[in-house]
Amino acid sequence: MTPPDVETEMPLMKHRSPTTRYPLAGRRLRRTGAVTTALGLGLAAALVGTPAQAATPAVSAPSAASETATAGGYWSASYEAGTPQPAGFPGSGTSTDVRGDRLVPASAITTVASTHANADSSSEHVQSLADRDPSTKWYARDSGAPSDASPVSAVYTLTTATRVTSYAITAGADSAKFPERDPKSWTVLGTDDADVAADPGSSAWHTVDARTNQTFASNGLTRFYDVAQPASYRYYQLRVTANAGGSAKNANTQIADWTLRSQDASGTAPLGVSVEDAGSVPGGDGSRAVRWSADVLADGHASSTVVLQSGLDVPVGSTTDLTYLVRPTDAASAHTTVDVVYTDADGGSPHRFTAPATTTPAPGRWDEVTVSLAQLAGKHVTELLLSYADDDAHAGPVEGWIDQVRLGRPLVDGSTTWTYLDAGNVDPAGSATDRTAWTRTDATLGDGWKDASGPFGVKGTGTDLDSGFPVTTKLRLYTDGSTAPDVPAYFFRTTFTLDADTLRSLPDLVGTLTYDDTATVYLNGERIAGWNDDKITSNLQYETPDGTAGGGDPVTSTFTVPAADLVAGTNTLAVEVHQCNSTSSDAYFGLDLAPSTAATGFTADQLAPTYASDTLPAAPDGADYYTWLLRSFTDAEQTPSIMGPNTVYPTGTTVDDLQALDDTKVVEINNAYTSKSDPQVVKALDDGAHSPYQTMADGLGSVLGPLYTQALADDELPKTKALLSYRVEKATSSSGDSYQTAKNSYQYKRPFVRMGFTSDGGLIKQWDSAGGYAGLAGDGSFPSGHTSHGYSQGITLATLLPQLAPQILARASEYGNNRIVLAFHYPTDIMGGRIVGEDTTTRRWSDAGYRTLLTAARTELQSVLAQKCREVGAGSTLTACIAGQQQYLPTSDALSVYHERLTYGFPQVAATDKAPSVPQGAENLLLSAFPDLTAAQRRTVLAATELPSGYVLDDESGAGSYQRLDLAAAMAAKVIVNHDGTLTVDGTRVGADGLPVTAPARTRLHATAQRTGYGEKASVLVTASATHGVVPRGTVTVREGRTTLGTARLGARGVATVALPRTLAVGSHHLSVRFMPADPGVTTEATTKATLRVTKGSVRITRVAVTAGHLRKGERATVTVRLAGPGPVHPTGRVTLTVDGRTVGSAPVRTRDGVSSATVRTDVLRRTGWLEVVYGGSASLRPTTLATDRYVRS
Repeated sequence: MTPPDVETEMPLMKHRSPTTRYPLAGRRLRRTGAVTTALGLGLAAALVGTPAQAATPAVSAPSAASETATAGGYWSASYEAGTPQPAGFPGSGTSTDVRGDRLVPASAITTVASTHANADSSSEHVQSLADRDPSTKWYARDSGAPSDASPVSAVYTLTTATRVTSYAITAGADSAKFPERDPKSWTVLGTDDADVAADPGSSAWHTVDARTNQTFASNGLTRFYDVAQPASYRYYQLRVTANAGGSAKNANTQIADWTLRSQDASGTAPLGVSVEDAGSVPGGDGSRAVRWSADVLADGHASSTVVLQSGLDVPVGSTTDLTYLVRPTDAASAHTTVDVVYTDADGGSPHRFTAPATTTPAPGRWDEVTVSLAQLAGKHVTELLLSYADDDAHAGPVEGWIDQVRLGRPLVDGSTTWTYLDAGNVDPAGSATDRTAWTRTDATLGDGWKDASGPFGVKGTGTDLDSGFPVTTKLRLYTDGSTAPDVPAYFFRTTFTLDADTLRSLPDLVGTLTYDDTATVYLNGERIAGWNDDKITSNLQYETPDGTAGGGDPVTSTFTVPAADLVAGTNTLAVEVHQCNSTSSDAYFGLDLAPSTAATGFTADQLAPTYASDTLPAAPDGADYYTWLLRSFTDAEQTPSIMGPNTVYPTGTTVDDLQALDDTKVVEINNAYTSKSDPQVVKALDDGAHSPYQTMADGLGSVLGPLYTQALADDELPKTKALLSYRVEKATSSSGDSYQTAKNSYQYKRPFVRMGFTSDGGLIKQWDSAGGYAGLAGDGSFPSGHTSHGYSQGITLATLLPQLAPQILARASEYGNNRIVLAFHYPTDIMGGRIVGEDTTTRRWSDAGYRTLLTAARTELQSVLAQKCREVGAGSTLTACIAGQQQYLPTSDALSVYHERLTYGFPQVAATDKAPSVPQGAENLLLSAFPDLTAAQRRTVLAATELPSGYVLDDESGAGSYQRLDLAAAMAAKVIVNHDGTLTVDGTRVGADGLPVTAPARTRLHATAQRTGYGEKASVLVTASATHGVVPRGTVTVREGRTTLGTARLGARGVATVALPRTLAVGSHHLSVRFMPADPGVTTEATTKATLRVTKGSVRITRVAVTAGHLRKGERATVTVRLAGPGPVHPTGRVTLTVDGRTVGSAPVRTRDGVSSATVRTDVLRRTGWLEVVYGGSASLRPTTLATDRYVRS
């Protein structure tokens, strides 16, 4: 909810020139990322700063009185890559005579095409143009130098026609290394004609914008371009006609990103705001900044406001400032401020605070603006707003940049006063037996201590360490002041005070320490971090860092101070820095410490320990655990109908020669695609080349998927990433794949090895590179390693976000299925990989110690995604965001896909009547989905939703079968706890074993088939109901005689639409409909009949054109008639032309390149009259007549 506008008079707003923007020459302000969690901090610095160069003696600690002013909280945003930042900048309030643009998202670009697509590369193909990821690029391999005659083009197809008003082009991340590849001249073109779009060289394209002699030659540099006369098109082309290398170097072209922005043609809209590369406007802080742009629509007052940052809770103290860098492009754009929204401490009474401007930022340069918030002391800042307002605006574009926004100041920075000792021959601990006694708050310091602000340093007789290491206070280098030996160690301490209220809401502190040569950090007398300090036993000791000679520049390290280690009252921070030897030429110390404004990941102490689940269970036979767990593979291999012999098929083997379902299914899936550029093949290659937790982001949906991906990139999900990227699957003692021994044991040859490539007369289409296949040719096929990773990470992600479990798990199954698309694996391999993934995640969730990591990651993921949804205006809650997005698959489809890939339709090959069997601990996979159920009840849910026994790889020993688990169905199940303790799962009352407590419900089927025309869609609508209120689950099959026409899985309401072939013959078809239950113990089989009437299909005459001669009495003409049949059907038969009812010519219908037409050469035309076209029909198609507007004249 937007707070009311309340302007509070505030006199202090200062602008500093770029040359004085930073407090220390050559040293940038500390860059940290923004977060959306509470950052409350009230503190009083225990030391009063003194002039840095005038170090004063100090004999005790603390060395100065506490300040009476309160510093308030701290928050900052640098907008750099890899740091937290908003996902969007929604409007706030009403825009007046301002129309901002908006980014055309990658989700709105349905295809990216090029004649030089470089489809073989997973990171350099043309699709990388649209991903807004500057680390990837489109490299137009083999294109050579572009020219007007031979341009290099890329074409975007958008979901709908869009009015593009500006665009940006980003150079490759290696542009400085390959400047000749940068685009130099280009034209942006548009069209709404799909035929034109298919031909990038067509002259029918409309010019949108043209540029010449542009320069980049800087890694990842983005340049922005306005479109002078925008129009709305669905297809846009970037046609590069020259690159920087020119014809002399004949270099291929590369571009990282081509980004489009759009505006509506009328009305107002908030400022267009996005985080962009700021290389085209150097001088800010870092390489990225916030860019805003809009058009002022009329002279006079114009204004617009957007939310720059929401979700804050930063307490304001009497010394709190708001600072930011601003760069208006021109004078018209200079009327921009960053305002704050604040509330009382309890969150009530929101108000907007706007400080009156005392000066106007200079166009074309970066200035730092400082606003005192002292008047708001005691309030909490909850939002920051970016506001443009000009009472005397002129119609036209406005644009500017904002960077390095900061509220408050760090606990420790360049202005902090330290008490330090650099005497060289004085032990800071004095006579104490504990050498670290000087680090405690109550320590009494001896002689030689001084006070000054940092950074501290020395090099020889001066302080010139390098421009990157500024020195405010010079240290003593030599113990005697002039010659070696050096001072062996330096000691620093400062204090800060926290009140109890602040401490309760304080996040962890993050420190950045620059030192030379070793360092140890203490808080309140306890070591909290150290580098190369493990051999230090004496305060006055030299220590050379391991693996070095002690030379080189100072080193910068970061450390975390857990909030739990802080105390209410005075906290003492102390650091000791040791020299490497007695002749070192320099020393250095500088430290910043601030409340964490970035997401806090797991500590090393949380990730490094060996958890119980890191160790695989012992196999009963004493052999390898996964070889034992997957022992049912041996039964499958010995079943010829499932698996073929483990030998290479002879050349010339056909699909009809294959007997094993494993083989035929691979060929069916692999051969389903015709081109390497097919989206599913591209996706399969992408899955294979990257980590599942990254590529499976689309499983989260159209909104959450991109938000999740960006949050990972911005390091806002460090806990989630740490688990998914390695810690779920890897034990601390080994980085190897735990399933490899099983692969080596079973050594079943891979599909492409046994069946060969089609290019060599085999059965497999080669979609991956030759090297990709060669590298795996000698590795066993079973189980699939990629699939085990996909399911380990996918199941974990589903448990962290159970609201989308069916979709995430269906995407995990697609990840596995894509290994079959590429013919690296068989269905049985995918089943085996899923079993490994299920076992891995079961052990993790069953490990009480490790479970704390999973729970923390779930809290992180849920809260970050909820905040991101609010930032892009997709909903105020995660539930609303999910409900409003387009899902990866509807839940019913996701459940169906996952269920089908459990068995790939293979039949049961063993006993089908075994009782449900749930692996020990698998119930813990449902902890997040059903937190209120007991462990026994969760086992019942798994048992009630699992597959029947007897399928391939089923474990029928009774010890628990992962092959039977339908985890998607279990996590999505509707569960009711009945009064008698039983559960009702998806409408079926079951006992503790998961079996129905009554006899199977009797299923009733009703089937109807609507009359259809030949070539048109045909289907049977089947409704299944059952006694006892049970909703049947299972598969419906429609047959005509012994021919299966179609199958479908019943939906959640017991309804299925079974699609039938469009080419069923004209006439009546007597169909049998059969229902096979997924749960035979719950519902019975059932059959019914239906009749489908197929009538002749309709043909449309779509075009009549005179292609030769004239329609004139006494002459002859050639008339081309184009026809379109129903659906995929191409018409056959003849076309006849008549004039005034008399035939003047006819010709057969022929189909070429998918187009059906008849070319009729008329007789000499003997009379005048209207031309009529008659299609005579066929056995399957009805005749049709078209009265044209063509007239035979005299």
